[in-house]
Amino acid sequence: TDAEAKVLYDIVAKYDYLDDCSWISFDAPALNAILKYDDTARLGYVCNSVSESVINTALVMQTGKNEVFIDLKASAANENAVALCQNAGFDIEVWTVNAVADALALNGYVSGVASDWLYAGDVLN
Repeated sequence: TDAEAKVLYDIVAKYDYLDDCSWISFDAPALNAILKYDDTARLGYVCNSVSESVINTALVMQTGKNEVFIDLKASAANENAVALCQNAGFDIEVWTVNAVADALALNGYVSGVASDWLYAGDVLN
């Protein structure tokens, strides 16, 4: 709800983390609620796969002042997903990659990786 979004926003603001925060959710209305309090909020729309519907939903979250990215299950970051996101101007971040080989096999368009225990230095070395 908007009230719940306001509570979360206020907590992040209280500790001065608004500039260092990414709001990530499967729930588009929850992400849009955050925009009512911060139109510069960095939003990650989480989905299991990319479709025109996902792209259109994410487009609505753009304010002209914020970054919106697609947060995608790593196994779904295929050429079709990359093409849809790239054509619409959305970065892709993926979850959850826990093996160096899997991280190295990701499409080069992927700009972020969530992992339970991998460190960038381990993957890049």
